[in-house]
Amino acid sequence: MKKYILLSLITVILSNISLAQITIYSSDFGSSNDTIRYSHTTTINALSIESTDTNYFWDFSQLTPNSQTMDEYIDINSVNMVYKIAFYGISNLVSPRADMSMGGVSINNSYNFYNKSTNDFRLVGYGGETSATPIPVTFDNPDIIYRFPMTFGNVDSCISNWDINVPGTGYISEELHRHNEVDGWGTIKLPYGQFNCLRLKSTIFQDDSIYLSNTGLGIRVPQYYTVYTWLAKNMNFPIMTATVPQNLIGQVNISYLDSIRQFVGINSSSINNDNTLYIYPNPTTNYVNIKFNSFDEYTLNIINTFGEIIFTKQYNNKNNVNISTENFARGLYFIQITNSNKQIVKKLILK
Repeated sequence: MKKYILLSLITVILSNISLAQITIYSSDFGSSNDTIRYSHTTTINALSIESTDTNYFWDFSQLTPNSQTMDEYIDINSVNMVYKIAFYGISNLVSPRADMSMGGVSINNSYNFYNKSTNDFRLVGYGGETSATPIPVTFDNPDIIYRFPMTFGNVDSCISNWDINVPGTGYISEELHRHNEVDGWGTIKLPYGQFNCLRLKSTIFQDDSIYLSNTGLGIRVPQYYTVYTWLAKNMNFPIMTATVPQNLIGQVNISYLDSIRQFVGINSSSINNDNTLYIYPNPTTNYVNIKFNSFDEYTLNIINTFGEIIFTKQYNNKNNVNISTENFARGLYFIQITNSNKQIVKKLILK
């Protein structure tokens, strides 16, 4: 009888420990060469995202991905020397980021530069190439994303800002106001699994300004949004983030830890080995040759993992096409050929 009572007490104690709130430290975040696979999706229902409490259960197990990406941290010694010099002593962690366009200027081979310490995790700058020239952007004041140790009820805020003159283009600046509050703890359930977590609510006001010297036009882009982040022990990256626009009006963007999934919009049955379509080299970097053994009219699309068509063109009586991929972001794409008889889809990898 005593053994039964003792066993019951141990079970209750262990159960309470497993449900207790956690504390997030710097050591729970990643280091160089750590990676994570995120699935991405959208919703217009922000109410379930906002809900929180102590010992709360967030059930997002029914999420369906629209796309996937791999996030990673790399060592600062692996980037261009220009960045090593610009961020010497202020950054110890780098993360590749998606290529982008600002004011009609393409920015490729982009990075976020972080500094991780026992006290906080901060974004200290960006890097990217325009016309193959690496341009570092060091912040005048860093964006302190997380402060450690992080526990329920913590509140903090910061103001970050930066500005840069882009030769031949103009002037770009940003000021960001961040207010953080750890507003919940409990369990989050995803399609990938279930985790004990803290929930961080970040209310952000971001003011971007762009001046284009060739037109004399200045553009101010204010943004107001909330980022909800779920954090678990020893996971190196957030378990899930949800970005909610002001006043809950608009599309909610969600990224969450996941295993390999089939992308929505490119059905697995349509990805085939049809020998009328050849893609080479694959993987590739600067260009791709596409050979289609058909001499009638067809449409060629290149589609990214967000389902966006980034290249499209119609051809007639042309069975060999060479396309430059220098300005495409690294990652997975789909080559889609459509003519009057059929559709063929094959994968293309840019490295």
